[in-house]
Amino acid sequence: LSSPNFPHNYNTSERCDVSLPHFSVIRVTNFSTERRYDRLTINGFDYSGSGLGLTGTSLVLRSNISWQSDFSEQKTGWRICVEKPVACTDGLDFVPVSIPDCPSAADPLPDCRTAE
Repeated sequence: LSSPNFPHNYNTSERCDVSLPHFSVIRVTNFSTERRYDRLTINGFDYSGSGLGLTGTSLVLRSNISWQSDFSEQKTGWRICVEKPVACTDGLDFVPVSIPDCPSAADPLPDCRTAE
């Protein structure tokens, strides 16, 4: 995924929403937007400018991604890669669940093996 025209400057007055399955793992590989005014929103947090260390970071999605640019300065924008989910040693995909979906008495397992 990337801002329009990446790696060249994006346009003014853009807006888009991206919907990926929740708990997808994404990695932000590039990020440069107009500080405060052109925003990428991930998991309810707005990022702009240099992204405050967002580049190179992997995140688990809990909501849609949205992009919005204003009418003035443009930069190169952003690029996001969707990473393959972590796999357990038995070959099964590791699927995280939100805390409300876990039974209250559940103990976290140290690895992918079943509880003994």
